[in-house]
Amino acid sequence: MSVGDVEGISYDGSTLRVRVPLDGNAQLETYEADGELNGYQRFTQSESNANRSFTALAGRSDDGSLVAAVVADGGQFNSFYGGASLEQNNFSAPAGGLVSYQGNYVGLVNYGRQTTAPGAPGVTTRSEATGITGSVFLTADFTDNKVEGAVYGRRIEGGDALDDLVLVVGDVAADGTFSGGVQLNDETNTGAGSYGGAFGGNDAAFAGGVLSINSSAYGEDADQNIKEFGIFVIGQCSGGNAESCFTP
Repeated sequence: MSVGDVEGISYDGSTLRVRVPLDGNAQLETYEADGELNGYQRFTQSESNANRSFTALAGRSDDGSLVAAVVADGGQFNSFYGGASLEQNNFSAPAGGLVSYQGNYVGLVNYGRQTTAPGAPGVTTRSEATGITGSVFLTADFTDNKVEGAVYGRRIEGGDALDDLVLVVGDVAADGTFSGGVQLNDETNTGAGSYGGAFGGNDAAFAGGVLSINSSAYGEDADQNIKEFGIFVIGQCSGGNAESCFTP
């Protein structure tokens, strides 16, 4: 499943290949490894200093049953491209009951450092996307086939804290995929976007998701053009239940 402009991904744990508009040719483009962020591998890609500067973050489950990547540039020529994709390669459902998951979240928001190629006019200035970090807590009911959770501790990379987000209860399909709405964690229940995901592995050992977040998650005075895409690939908590997800 995909959100935004991502048209395809391939990630084996070390090499990431992505297809989004204006990142190169019509095939999957190989991105260059560039460190890590919050447990996910970071990649970059740009045809030249005068072309869009893309950043990507990718992760996969230990058994390879789930693979996810988020990609975005910060904008150029009054527009930007970004999105996220999740692939499910294997899944079997538990017999039933509640199962909880916890782990790291990463995202990209469409603003950041601006650069202009030497000698180029200001109108060609491009921006890089900025990383977002956080954590995800997810609980699935495999008897009633429902899922809900939250993204908490969100923070701009190297900067300010952001509001926590609620993953509103959604349905789990027979193939382990799910989806739902995202709301602010306050009395307004303001819609802040949407999420989709899938369980992977034997007895749904892992959960992965993609998020599309709008400017509401950045405050009432935020630029309405702000857009965040995010991913998570997380495992079951050690005891399987919600309490085991957290250290007292």
